[in-house]
Amino acid sequence: MNYYDLGLLKGVIDAGTDALLYTSEETNVSPEMSCFVRRYFRGVWGPKNKLFRASRFVFGMVKSLLHARFSRCNIVHYHFFHYGIMELFMVLVARLLLFKVVVTAHDVESFKGGQKDWLAEIILKVASVVIVHNQISKKSLVEKLSLTESYIYVIPHGNYFDFIERRPTKTAAREALGIPKDKMVVLFFGQIKRVKGLEVLLNAWGEVVANEPTAHLVIAGKVWKDDFSVYQDLIDDSLLSDSVSTFVRYIRDEEVADFYCSADLVVLPYHQIFQSGVLLMAMSYGVPVLVSDIAGMMEVIGNDEFGLSFEKGCPKDLAVKTRNLLKSPDSLDRYADLGIKRMNESYSWGNIGRLTAELFRSL
Repeated sequence: MNYYDLGLLKGVIDAGTDALLYTSEETNVSPEMSCFVRRYFRGVWGPKNKLFRASRFVFGMVKSLLHARFSRCNIVHYHFFHYGIMELFMVLVARLLLFKVVVTAHDVESFKGGQKDWLAEIILKVASVVIVHNQISKKSLVEKLSLTESYIYVIPHGNYFDFIERRPTKTAAREALGIPKDKMVVLFFGQIKRVKGLEVLLNAWGEVVANEPTAHLVIAGKVWKDDFSVYQDLIDDSLLSDSVSTFVRYIRDEEVADFYCSADLVVLPYHQIFQSGVLLMAMSYGVPVLVSDIAGMMEVIGNDEFGLSFEKGCPKDLAVKTRNLLKSPDSLDRYADLGIKRMNESYSWGNIGRLTAELFRSL
């Protein structure tokens, strides 16, 4: 959350709104922003007992809310990725302390509709307003949780320009990662889980390599509720190991630039997604993107205007689009430039901060 939290904090402050960020001690903050940050959540991460960590979180939350109250704040802005008893506690305590509550619903992917979403519906209805990042997320909340449309505001996720501290050359980045320097590198980056569609890319990869022998796939990310052995079997059974490099682990912040700067193309073969930080980061780094034609992706790249798309779940179409792009340096350069343009024009933190500040002032 460092990228998002600090980008939004700077954006709303630049828009003339006083703001404080309450976070954990793990958050890295530049000296110029440190005066706006309070690290009251301590001991909430790590191997310690879950109950101990939960109690530390509650303590940090109460301390944060009381500090905000005495600092004459009148709005609390939460970022929720899931919806349980802790999230309900957070909105209820804030309301009891007479705050207006803004919730950014980062994840609406898990909502299936029906009875089991009752808690999420209560949490979001207790809030004063809800922010989502795109129109497809707004539509999902209205349909699955019966939220009122006028109560939901669409404010996009911002670009990553301000948080890219280094841009190594392609050669240096590949050397740091130990991947081939003379190949056309395709990157699959981010959390590895079923919804991300890695199997679609691997099923397409044999055809890509057969038609473009210089192609090399890099898979980087930590597995989440999935089994990487399924993907490793696809690599081994299709004899693709020579054309695939895997980094199946948590990718540290300081390594991120090496992965993006080593890539000629980023592929996102997702089955379903409402918002993709990987997509925005790739475009911020100036790496062309090839994405599945689902609503959450198409809202960012337009009608193949700022990136290229393929038919969701179709390895054949993915293989054709990938090899055509790898054979066309001019197309890669054009999509890279268009991606940066898109991030500058529609996903700047200055614009997002202004929109968020305007919402705060309207409450």
